[in-house]
Amino acid sequence: MRDVGRRDALRLTAGLAVLLATAGCVGCPRPDLPYADGGAARPPEATTTRPSRRELAAIAAVPDGGAVDVSAAAGEPAYLIRSGDTVRALSATCTHANCAVSWQANSRQFHCPCHRGSFDSQGSVLSGPPPRPLDELQIVVENGTAYLQS
Repeated sequence: MRDVGRRDALRLTAGLAVLLATAGCVGCPRPDLPYADGGAARPPEATTTRPSRRELAAIAAVPDGGAVDVSAAAGEPAYLIRSGDTVRALSATCTHANCAVSWQANSRQFHCPCHRGSFDSQGSVLSGPPPRPLDELQIVVENGTAYLQS
């Protein structure tokens, strides 16, 4: 066996680096392929599942011009708001610092206790530091019941 000099060791190291760079890692994900497992493109799988939805409340339980806290049913801080025949669901998370807002029936506004932000019944900013309106949640109304669409 012959001695490997410094120059030969450098050549061998450089050659291995080039080999590894061009061959890649067998079984490793390749970002240039459409699938993380490195496989070739496959047709999308057909899905037969419908979007899931959660029952929030009966529309009759929401007073006209008022709001009802539906956080427990929604799985997140939320209110169901009714104005005549129009029903909306709004997130009860302030868009400023993610504090929980609460409905004030006497003023018909949402208030954030942290930084004195306030929102009207449509979720629009009335005062304070919130940069944008409350997020609206997508709902479906069927047979007098509001469902959160997810």
